[in-house]
Amino acid sequence: MSDNCQHTNPLKHKGSSQGERLLSALLPENVELHGLTEEDWLKFAFDYAQLIHYFPSDDPKNSKGDWQSFFESGDDVTAFLNRYGDGDIEPHKALFFSFLKLLSYPQQSINGIPKRHLDFYYKDVLQLDNKPFQPDQVHVLFELAKNAKEELVDIDVSLKAGKDSEGNPLHYKTMNSFVVNPGKVASLKSVFVDKGGDGKQNLRYAPMANSKDGVEEELEQGESWMAFGDSNWPKAELGFYISSHLLLMKEGRRIIKLQFQFTSLPDIGKNNVQAFVTGEKEWLEVQVVNIVKSNPALDYNFVLELELDSELDPVVGYNEEAHQERLQVTDPILKIQFVNPAETAGEWEPLEYHRVNNSTIEKLRLEVEADITESLQLQNELGNIDPSKPFMPFGSRPKVGSKLEIISTEMKNKPIADIKIGMIWLNVPSNFSEHYELYLEEIEKQKNEYLSNIALQGSYNIVNWYKDEQILNNEYDLIYTLVSNIGLNGDASEVSPSKSDTMKSDFKVRIESPYNSGTDGYELFQDLPQVTLDVSDNPIKSTKSEINMILTSSFYHDLYAELYVNTIIGKKNPVDLPNEPYTPLLDQLTLTYIAQETVTFSEGIESESSSVMFHRHPFGAKKADDATNSLVPIYQYNELYIGIENITPGGNISLLCQVAEGSENPNHSSFDEGDIDWWVLSENKWDKVESSEFARNKTNNFLSSGIVELPVSKQATKENTLLDEGIHWLRVRLKKEEDAVSRFINVQAQASEAIFFDQENSTDHLSDGLLPETIGQLVNPRAKIKSVAQLYASFGGEPTESDDSFYRRVSERLRHKARAVNIWDYEHLVLEQFPSIYKVKCLNHTCWNGTTLNQMSPGDVTLVLIPKITKGNTEFRLKPMVSQDFKDQVKEYVSQKKPMHARIETANAIYELVRFEFNVRFQTGLDFNFYQSKVSEDLKRLLAPWVFESEAAIEFGGSFSEYQIVNYLENLGYVDFITDFNMFHKPLNKDFIRKTIIEPSNPMAILVPVEEHEINQADKC
Repeated sequence: MSDNCQHTNPLKHKGSSQGERLLSALLPENVELHGLTEEDWLKFAFDYAQLIHYFPSDDPKNSKGDWQSFFESGDDVTAFLNRYGDGDIEPHKALFFSFLKLLSYPQQSINGIPKRHLDFYYKDVLQLDNKPFQPDQVHVLFELAKNAKEELVDIDVSLKAGKDSEGNPLHYKTMNSFVVNPGKVASLKSVFVDKGGDGKQNLRYAPMANSKDGVEEELEQGESWMAFGDSNWPKAELGFYISSHLLLMKEGRRIIKLQFQFTSLPDIGKNNVQAFVTGEKEWLEVQVVNIVKSNPALDYNFVLELELDSELDPVVGYNEEAHQERLQVTDPILKIQFVNPAETAGEWEPLEYHRVNNSTIEKLRLEVEADITESLQLQNELGNIDPSKPFMPFGSRPKVGSKLEIISTEMKNKPIADIKIGMIWLNVPSNFSEHYELYLEEIEKQKNEYLSNIALQGSYNIVNWYKDEQILNNEYDLIYTLVSNIGLNGDASEVSPSKSDTMKSDFKVRIESPYNSGTDGYELFQDLPQVTLDVSDNPIKSTKSEINMILTSSFYHDLYAELYVNTIIGKKNPVDLPNEPYTPLLDQLTLTYIAQETVTFSEGIESESSSVMFHRHPFGAKKADDATNSLVPIYQYNELYIGIENITPGGNISLLCQVAEGSENPNHSSFDEGDIDWWVLSENKWDKVESSEFARNKTNNFLSSGIVELPVSKQATKENTLLDEGIHWLRVRLKKEEDAVSRFINVQAQASEAIFFDQENSTDHLSDGLLPETIGQLVNPRAKIKSVAQLYASFGGEPTESDDSFYRRVSERLRHKARAVNIWDYEHLVLEQFPSIYKVKCLNHTCWNGTTLNQMSPGDVTLVLIPKITKGNTEFRLKPMVSQDFKDQVKEYVSQKKPMHARIETANAIYELVRFEFNVRFQTGLDFNFYQSKVSEDLKRLLAPWVFESEAAIEFGGSFSEYQIVNYLENLGYVDFITDFNMFHKPLNKDFIRKTIIEPSNPMAILVPVEEHEINQADKC
C-alpha cells in the first residue's frame, strides 16, 4: 500500500448539541397510563350508549331503542364542549360532564404512576436528588455621604432588593469586607501598539478610551468599547524635546545640530521631521536643513541640521501657558516630531512607529551656532556703544591699547567651542601703504629712536618684554611696527616703501576673554571673519562672557598734527599734504559662537549638563534616562490608564471592571501568569503592584466582569507630566493582542460583591437574574453611606434543578457511568459539565495538531467544540470559537474520565471559506450598490443562519451545488437574473478551488461564506 494514501474516518456523524440531549421518551409525563380526554369520553359514551337497550318506565320489559339520544353525537361533541358553562345544556348532560371533570383527578393520579416509579428508583433506590439552587451574586457600588472620609463595609451587610414573587422581602449580603472612600474613576485612557504585517507598527492612543472613537464620541447606554486597542484610534504623535540653556538665542542666523550615535539608524528623511522652538507667545517652526547619515563606526552616525531664519523671533524660555506641553522646565525647548507629509501641502500625519522605535541612543550632542549683532553690549573708553548704528570701536583717536569690550549675555554659562568675530568696516582706505605714504619717514624715525635706546636682542623678545612691562601708548605701537617691518637681523635700513599694501596687515588686535588666554595677531582688515578664537578641545563654560579687543598698533593720529603743520610751514611740499589718519569705523560687528553639550541619560544622577532630553508620550512627556535612552518612548505592550480622583495614597481602591462577556477573540484569549499586570504612577515612574498585594482580583483576565481591589501606594503622586495632573493613575498592561480580552462596558470605583440571602424566599428570580437597579439601599441605613447602586444584573445563580434536567442528567449518568468510553460518552459528559457549549463532536482515532488532521491515529481522541452564540460576541458569530483556556478546561475534565491509553485533544471547528463570483441584474429601478450588499447578506443568511438567529443550528458536514445557490438567488424578490456563476472552496491548508459541488474537506469542517464576494452588474439581455 502506498505511504501517501489519505485515509478518512469511516464513521460519519454530526456531533451532539445541548438541544438534542433531552429525549421525549425520558420524560415520565410522556408515558400516559390513562390518556382519554373529556372529548374522548363523550364520544365513547355516545358509541357505548348504542349497545345498551333503553327500557321505558311504562313498559320495562320491552326495549325502546338505545341510550344514544341522551348523549351528543360525535360530530356535536366539539360544539357541546364550547356550550358547557353557558347554562344552556340539559341537566343530565351537565351532571355527566361534571362527572368527567372529576374523573380527571384519578386520571392524573394514574398517569403519575410512571413519574412516581421513576422518582422512587432515582431518589429512593439510587439516592439521587435534584440539585439545590445556587444563589446568585451581584456587584454593587457604594458612595459616601458628603464630607465623609471613609466607611468600613464588613461582610454580611444586608442590602434591600425589593420583594420576591410571593411578596416577601428579598435581601442580599456583602461577601467581602472593604473600606469605602471618596475615590472615583475620573479618566480612562489607552495606548495601543497596532502591529500590522511585515513588522510594521503604528502607535495609537485614546484620550477617552470609553468612547466610540477613542477621542470624544459618546457611547450609547450599555455599549462596549475596546480597552486595549482599536485600529480606528488616532495615531500618536512621535517625537522628543531637548531642553537646554544653549537654545537661548535672540537674533540672527541660528543653527542647531543634533548629533546622534545610534545602535540602529531610524528610517527617516528630511521630510519626516518637523522642528519647533519656544517663542515668546507660541512655538516657532524651524527649517529642517539636512539629515546626514554616516558610518555606524563614527562617533556620531546621524546628524539633524536645523536653521532659524534671521527674521525669526528670539528663542526664549519655556512657558506652560504659551507652549502647553506640560514640561516642568524654564529653559528653551527644541521640539522634534516625526511625520509623514501628506499630498496636500501643509498637511501631515504621525510617522509609523516601527520606523523610529528601535533606535537606541548611545550618545547625543547638542550644538548651536548663532550670529549676534544688535543684542551685543559694546563699550570702549568713551562709554557704551549702540551696535545698531555705525560706530568707532576704538574711539576717535585709537592708539595702542585702545580697547573694545564685547559682552554677550547669551553666551553666559554656555559651553563655548568656537568664537568668530566679523567686522564690516566703513571708509577703509583702498591701500593703507599709499594712504600713509607721507607718514613713512616719521614712522621710521620713531622706530629708529626707540631702537637706538633699546638693546634689540630679537624682535620677539622685545615685543614680549614690552608686553610684560605693560607699555602703552605709542611706544608699544612703534616697537611692534618696527619689528613687523625689519628682519630678524635688526637692520631697519632694509625697509623701503612699496606700491603694494604692506601696511594693511600691520593693524592688529589682541583678544582677551574667558575662552582664551590672550592671543595676538588678529588683522583687522582681513577677510571675514577677522577673529577666530582657538578654544580648547573641551568647550569652556563661563559666567563672564566679556571679550576684550585691544589694539596692538596705532593708526598714527599722534603723528598727523605735527606732520601736517610741518608740511604747511614749508618743510615739505605743501602740495603733498598728508592724508588724515584712518579712524576705524564699523558698520556692523557680528559675533558668531558655537556651543556644544552632550545630553546625558544618567537616571538618578545629577548631571552637569544643562541639556535634558524628554520623550513625547501620547498624553504628556517624561525625561529620558538610562532605561529609556531611545529616540521615541518605547511601548512594548498595550496599556490602559485608569485615573482616580479624591484618593488618598496608602489606601485601597476597589474597581468593578464590567465587560461584555464572550466578546474576546478566542484565538488569542489564552493567558499565562503575568500576561496582565498592574502599576501605580509615582513621580513619572511606574511602580508595579505585585500579585501578593491585591486584596482580591476576580477579573479572570478581563474575560468576565469582576472586581479588583489593590493598594495605591504611599509613594503615588498626582503631580506628574506623563499623564494628566491632579489625579492618581493606575496602569493595566496587556502583553497579548488587544482583542484577547473582552470588550469593556465600564470601570467604576467603590465596588463590592453581594450574594442572595435566602429567607425561605421564592427563587424564581434566579432563572434570569436580578434585574439592574433593583438594589438601592442598605437594610440598616448608615449616615456615612449616601447610596448603594446595582447597575448590572446578577450572575451565577441557578434555580433548583428541574425534573426534566434531573431525568436527563441521571439517565446520561446511568449510561456513561461517569467515564468516557465511546463517542456518546465523551460528547454528553462535556455538554453536561459545560453548559456554555452548544455542540461537541468527538472524533475517534483522530489527531489534530493545530495545522494538520490525521484521521487514522489510534489512541487519539479529538473533541471539536462549538460555543453557544452570545449577545456579547457579535464580531465572531460567523466563526464561533472557544478560547484556549476553555479548551484546556475541557481537556482537563475529560482527562479524568478517559481510559488510560487515550490521548485527548480539544479543538475549535475548522471554518472553510466559500466564495461566489457572478454577475447579477436586479429588478428595474433598484439601487445596485445597496442590493449588492444585500445579496451578500442573504448568501450569509443561507450558509450561516446562526449569525442572524442565535438559535439556528450549526451543522458539521453538508454540501450544496451550483444549481441550489443559483436557484436560491433567482428566487430572491429583488433579483432579475444571474449570469457567469462560479463558486470556490478553500479546503484545509489549500487555496481556493473552483467547484460545482462543495462539501467540507474533513469531519471538523463547517462551510461559511467569505465576507465579500465578487458580485458585478450583468449586462442587459
